[in-house]
Amino acid sequence: MLKKIETKSFIERNTILNSRYTMPRSSNGNIEKRRLNWLVNDWNIKLQNNDLSLTQMFIAFNIDTNLVDRFIVAGGSTNHFDIIILMKDGNTINIEHKAITETENNPEHPWSLSSIPQLINGPYNFTELSIKYCNVWYNLVMPDLKLLFPTLPELPTYNDWLRGDASMGSATTEFGKALKEIRKADKENAYLIDTLYKNSIKIFWKNILENNPDIIEQFKQELLTRMQHCLSQKHLWLNAHYTTSNTIETSLMFLTATPQITNLSIDINTNEDNHKYPKITLNYNLSSNPNKKFQGKALLRWGNGNGIANIRWNIS
Repeated sequence: MLKKIETKSFIERNTILNSRYTMPRSSNGNIEKRRLNWLVNDWNIKLQNNDLSLTQMFIAFNIDTNLVDRFIVAGGSTNHFDIIILMKDGNTINIEHKAITETENNPEHPWSLSSIPQLINGPYNFTELSIKYCNVWYNLVMPDLKLLFPTLPELPTYNDWLRGDASMGSATTEFGKALKEIRKADKENAYLIDTLYKNSIKIFWKNILENNPDIIEQFKQELLTRMQHCLSQKHLWLNAHYTTSNTIETSLMFLTATPQITNLSIDINTNEDNHKYPKITLNYNLSSNPNKKFQGKALLRWGNGNGIANIRWNIS
């Protein structure tokens, strides 16, 4: 077992830490790619054969398939959509594809289904708020990880850590890779790291609310702008039903016009009195039903193991 300090000492240290936080996957990707390729191929065959089902699916959105040149997979991690309709006149229409297990659809709020994890995956630098959390983790938590686990190498520079561990993907710094092995060594190691994360994120949000409320308004505006930008690029939203996580082909799909978002408000519950993570609830209106209030959430989390790599936002 890798060396660590005793649990009692950790708890004592964590009490001190609580008062110090006052500073402001590949297989899944392969399945998604295969699904998109199958869909595009299926649609192109139906397009060539003047298939009535394809015509009926798109005619509701004023898209005449006689004017469609072909369908292609968008490709590229920077795109906010998955499939492109290339029209014969040179125009393009973008489609977002999401895999669902449900056999029903909600066209007013198409990304709210339980099997759809989020509307946006935001990286560590998605907002100024998450940059502040990166500063807290690097300057306050990582030195304590080094004390908890003395076998860890020296801390990388802040910029190297941002690029190598905080960014998308797996940890690439020596510190991050070593911490990953320590976390995997036994459950107690993982518990200690998780406890640091839970406490740090709770205290981070508590401190922001008490000492820097202006940044919440900035966060709201940043979030609204990014959600609006993301949604504006997804002209159509396709929820495709798959019976299992490995299913590639489907005959049940729901195509809807992507609604646009307005009037965003944010409610932050730090959950100080229990062991739950802070809950950031989003309330907003959608063009699909302007008189109704829809609800989503924003979660600041680690994508590849708490404390290890990929600080990210899940926005729904």
